Amino acid sequence: RKQEKSMNAINVAFTPLYQTPVYRERLVILCDKPSAERDADYQQFRRSYKALVDGGQIIEAPHGSLEECYPEPWKMSAEDVKKLKPGDKTKLAKVVSQAISQEQFEKEMPHIHQALQMAWNNAHK
Repeated sequence: RKQEKSMNAINVAFTPLYQTPVYRERLVILCDKPSAERDADYQQFRRSYKALVDGGQIIEAPHGSLEECYPEPWKMSAEDVKKLKPGDKTKLAKVVSQAISQEQFEKEMPHIHQALQMAWNNAHK
């Protein structure tokens, strides 16, 4: 249900931007790898925003959650992520943001680094 709501929110937010050429070139969307149950919706999303796909502006994470992408010692399994209580992800993100080195971030979370670099570059075209 959360993924469905997220996809609907993305469609509501990005459709007007996507339809405006000046903004379309600047959008960067970072998506978690979809679950098997949500892959059809994700593929429909990609078909709906083909120009973003073709421009490399939709970046897919290698895993289904940010917590699975963290470098050690913060990396979690998908099973452990499902066990997190509300607020635990935010707490973990704060810990990681304070402790991760730039080198770890750039080398071990390259998809996020790529998305941020692309967003920065696109913002300053």
